[in-house]
Amino acid sequence: MKIEKNVPIPPKHVDSGIAIARKMEIGDSVFVGPEQYSASYSWTKNLKPKRFSRRAEKDGWRIWRVE
Repeated sequence: MKIEKNVPIPPKHVDSGIAIARKMEIGDSVFVGPEQYSASYSWTKNLKPKRFSRRAEKDGWRIWRVE
């Protein structure tokens, strides 16, 4: 391990999934691939009072805002 000086801190990663979910209206849907499923599960559970429903599709899942 080596100490390095003057290495800039990169900007924080913004979770674009939760930003999209916040903009969704009832009846809107998004498709997520396998690599995004875990993150999408988290944001759909934590965005209260909005409710979401998900169904498996070929190569991923589709998530609808239902309430």
